[in-house]
Amino acid sequence: MAQKYVSGVTDHTTRQAPLSASALFTGKTVGEDPDLTRASESVGFIVLESSHGFLGNIEYEARVGAATIKGIDNGPPFAYAFDSPFTGIPDGALTTLAGVKGVDGGWVQTYRAQSLTDHWCALSVDEDQARDSERTHSAEQVAYFAFDAD
Repeated sequence: MAQKYVSGVTDHTTRQAPLSASALFTGKTVGEDPDLTRASESVGFIVLESSHGFLGNIEYEARVGAATIKGIDNGPPFAYAFDSPFTGIPDGALTTLAGVKGVDGGWVQTYRAQSLTDHWCALSVDEDQARDSERTHSAEQVAYFAFDAD
């Protein structure tokens, strides 16, 4: 099998390891697409300490969760509880895989319209169907930044 690009952020020692305090590697993923050719892009990123707090009037939580987020065919939603409840329901969340444990690649998504509450964020991993039709997925760690600007 051809080498796949890493999706999300890792510490670059392996594609399975999440980012660390001393190392960050970003990249694009091709999932199971046998064509690895992709156009070059500039990738921007923001680095935050794991925390729950305020940036001005924007309440946020940034964290890398445990390896518990699985695929669409594994029976989602899979949720991360926030370290502290938000004062309201967050307006949104940015998510990415923190390493790739399985061999299929994939993309993190918030799960359905009620994916965010003041206490948790519901997530799942989705896969392409380039090599197979199943969408089960190994348990992954997800990095997230949930925010509420109210």
